[in-house]
Parts: sequence; C-alpha cells; structure tokens
Amino acid sequence: MHRGGRLVLFGVLLAGMVGCRKELVAPGECPASCPGGTPEVVDTLVFPATGQDSTYVGYTPAGGGVALLASDGFPDVDARAVVRFLPQPDSLKVADTTRAYTIDSVAFRIGILDRDTTVHGLQIHLYRLPIADADSGVTFAQIAPLLVPGNFIGSIAVDDTVASGAVRLVLTGADLALVDIPPADSGSLGLAAAITADAGTGVRLGSQSAGGLGPLFQVYARVDVADEDLQEQTIGRVAAFSTYVVQNPWTPDPLLLAVGGEPAARALLRFDLPAGLLSADSTQIIRATLELVPATPIIGLPFDTAVVRARGVVADLGAKSPLCALAAGNLCGPAFVTRIYSAQLMAGSTDTVRIEVDDLIRGMQGDRPAAQALFLEVDPEAATFTRVQFGSTAVPAMRPRLRVTFVRAFPFQAR
Repeated sequence: MHRGGRLVLFGVLLAGMVGCRKELVAPGECPASCPGGTPEVVDTLVFPATGQDSTYVGYTPAGGGVALLASDGFPDVDARAVVRFLPQPDSLKVADTTRAYTIDSVAFRIGILDRDTTVHGLQIHLYRLPIADADSGVTFAQIAPLLVPGNFIGSIAVDDTVASGAVRLVLTGADLALVDIPPADSGSLGLAAAITADAGTGVRLGSQSAGGLGPLFQVYARVDVADEDLQEQTIGRVAAFSTYVVQNPWTPDPLLLAVGGEPAARALLRFDLPAGLLSADSTQIIRATLELVPATPIIGLPFDTAVVRARGVVADLGAKSPLCALAAGNLCGPAFVTRIYSAQLMAGSTDTVRIEVDDLIRGMQGDRPAAQALFLEVDPEAATFTRVQFGSTAVPAMRPRLRVTFVRAFPFQAR
C-alpha cells in the first residue's frame, strides 16, 4: 500500500477510536430506570403514645445480679452485703475412710468488682450472722442490729490502689472460735459485710454469680492419717445464697419512667409510628436516636459505670413482654442479632441521654414487624448503685422522643 493510502486508513481508524471513546462517556439513555428527581432526606420527631408508657418493678432482685452492694456515707443507697455459705462437713473421706479433722485456720475470700480508688482508707468488716438471718426476704432492719462487736469476725484493709480483685481475711488460733458453727445451723455459716472509708463511698462486691470473685469460705484442716501427703486438707465452701439489703429502698415516682434499683425497675415505651415509616419499600431509615431526659439528677457513684439499654420486644404484653434475643434465631429478625443498644449513665447528670436504636426501629417495618415498643433497663441490673428516672408522656416538657432520619423512596422516571 502506498504512503497516501496508509495515511487514509490510519485516519479512518483514529476517527473510529475517537468515536468509540465519545460513545463510552456519553450519558446513557434509560428512561425506564433512571432517577427522575432528587433524594429527599427527612428528619422527624416521634413521641411515645401518650399515657401508654409505663414503669414496672419486680425484675432482678438484690443478689440476683453479679454484684453485692455495700456502702458507707452514701445516703442514696445505704447497703450491706449478706452471704450464707454451703454447709461445712463434719468429716472427710481420706484414703477411702471417713475421718474426723481438726481446723488449723480458715480464710474468707471477698471479691471486689469495682470501687472508687480516689477514696482512701477502705475497710471491709465481716460479721457473723445466724443462718436464719442470711436468707431470702431479709431486710436492713433485721441485719443492722446484728452488726455489733459481739458478732464481729474481722476487717480487711483494702490497699488504696486496688480497684478490683480478691481480698482475704485469715483466722487462726483463738480467733477460730469466732466462726464456730453451732449444731442448730447445720454446718452453714452466715456472714454480713459492711464497709468504712475516709469519705462516703460504695463498693460492688462479687455475688455468688461472680465466678472467681464470688464469696468463698475456706477451711484448712488436718486429718490423722499415716500418709503425710494426705494429712493437710482444704474444704472450700462457696455461697449458697447472697444478697444485699438497703436501708432506704428506692420508690420510683409513678409519673416518671424509672430504671434500676432492687428489685429492678424497667420502663416500657409504646409508639404509634406514622404509616410512612412502617413501609420498608417506601422509607429507608438512616438513623434513629432515642432521647431520654432525666427528671432528676442520676443517682450513682463516680466509679459505677452503668448503662441504660433499649431492648425490642417480640410482642407487647406489658410487664411480661418477651424481649428480643441477642442471638441467632431470635423472633425479631436479623436486625436484632448480637446488637446491644445502650448509653452510659453518669452520676449526678441531668443531660439528655441518647441511645442509637436504628436497627430496633427498622425491625418495626416490613411484613413481619416487631412490636412498636421498647423496654429500658439498667445494666448491670440489680448490681449497681445507679438508678434513674426519666421524663414520661405525663410530663410533656421531658417526654422521651425518637429522632428519626429517613429517605423516602427515590422517584424513578417511566417511559
């Protein structure tokens, strides 16, 4: 091909390439599926149904949680811990023979879950209790008169740097008489724990549910047997029962929404969401925030970092509404799986508390929606000094509210 012909051919190819490039970047023509407008983002406030929000009391009892409360100089929650240990056997089976034993020493292990290390001079004082007074239904009025020198076992000085961990009191020699168990108590030992410190404070002690930080009574015994390796035996007794008693039980205001205390209070919020929010086809919820206004300063201690949790419900059955599970296979749909919706509660604060609940509200959409209700609870329940009362629909200026941000379905252009 001569030179002129090659130039013509190159020009044709170049024009074709340029034409293809223009075609690639040109706007497509798709009138059946292309958007025909601008996305509309909407912020709205939704309030609970007036007069339908409620406080229910009687959930987890004192001692039913992971911690026992003990305090000194904290008037809002003046508490003492109570423990009853499993029975101590009167003999041991050693080398296939049941044998009597003598006691060399005993030790009490008390677990500290949390405390304020800025308060110095903390001491835990242990008192002997008749087992009849270390049982369910016991009250502060029954325990207080028993915390006297005649029932005093001993004190544990807690180092100022210790925020959590196990502390021990060991008794030997003549002090063993302090924990002699009379036949009437069937081998069981009852115990009360009180505290003192340089300033008003409280301590969260491990309950029988606290695992390695639960109360433990250890007996170091000696058995008359020829094998020296078997002569020393240890008898460990965990708590059969544990609780705490409060001098001034918390009584929530019936016009407010209360969470916390013992037995625990929970609050139920019921909503009547607008029809436009209930359709997942026409509305995409981007964010939903539950806003709660404390009606009074939050009761608590500075170290006690409790939270308020919002839980969805499978069905609205009032106080017995089944809560959405935080596990696979729950009845509230996949949006609820493994998610915890909570906000920290700060002692003394009256600031609005905000909980992000977007998935909970999305769960109220669709063909099989969850109930339009949320339960509020304190965590850890019945194991914290924190308790709070939020405004309700009976107090319009402080009523709870949902702040919802959503996008309406995008309009598409038809042919």
